[in-house]
Amino acid sequence: MSFGRPYIMRTSGCIHDGWLVLSPRREDVEANYFYALLGTQAVYAEFARRAPGATVKNLNIDLVRGVTVPVPSLSAQEKFAALVASIEGQASTSNRSLAGFDALFISLQNCAFQGEL
Repeated sequence: MSFGRPYIMRTSGCIHDGWLVLSPRREDVEANYFYALLGTQAVYAEFARRAPGATVKNLNIDLVRGVTVPVPSLSAQEKFAALVASIEGQASTSNRSLAGFDALFISLQNCAFQGEL
């Protein structure tokens, strides 16, 4: 029904309607760079601009095929992919910490309502 986060699938087989299998058209594109690039706001915005629909936006391979992206040197691609992975890792750790704080806060609220605080 909509598009969002890319995934690297390390399997072969069929995909469900509504999914697109994307791969670089050039040999000099590193897979982790391609994945990181697909997750950027710039590419997401380009997909959103191209996708028809007001409430539910759908992409198809013809719409995606027309999107062009920068292809820097392999070393620059690797640096970009490593930076994105690092930031995602830090965000994941922060989100887990925030979830822990949320659980603690809810626990404290429950104690307060029961007069145990």
